[in-house]
Amino acid sequence: MSEEKDTAAAERSWRTIRQDVTPRAMSARGRRRQQMAWFKGAALVALTGAVAWGVYEMVHTWENDRAAIASAVKSEPVKDIVVITDGVLGNEWAARVLALPRHTTLMALDLAALREKLMAVGQVRVAVLTRNFPDTLRIDLQERTPVARIQVEDGGERNSCSWPRTASSTRA
Repeated sequence: MSEEKDTAAAERSWRTIRQDVTPRAMSARGRRRQQMAWFKGAALVALTGAVAWGVYEMVHTWENDRAAIASAVKSEPVKDIVVITDGVLGNEWAARVLALPRHTTLMALDLAALREKLMAVGQVRVAVLTRNFPDTLRIDLQERTPVARIQVEDGGERNSCSWPRTASSTRA
């Protein structure tokens, strides 16, 4: 019997008493603090969104519209092409292979495409292109070296021919 009284008393407490009175209204200072907390949270979300949008736009522009970036930067037309090499290819050869338009600015150059033009020549092993501001394109070349040279006499005229060293020719 005493157990029944204990469980009945546990079920009835001051918390289970129904109260018809509404809870006390928040003070003006409390409301102001809550509004400021909501405002700070909304400002943080807006700032984070703006930064994320800015990063997205920069990456998107960098990947898809490099001409817009080049036009935004004031740069001089290319005046000099400097070739630094460990072989025989020089400035005139590079100017002929690249065939740059006359008034092309340094920032308008697509270095990856120009590198591919240089790498298409069999003698070039490595090509690194660098913009040296304000108006110089620097090209660092590593050339393949010939492993054999043959002289051929053709109708009284002597011609020499050499083969560059490649990975397949050094395996023999």
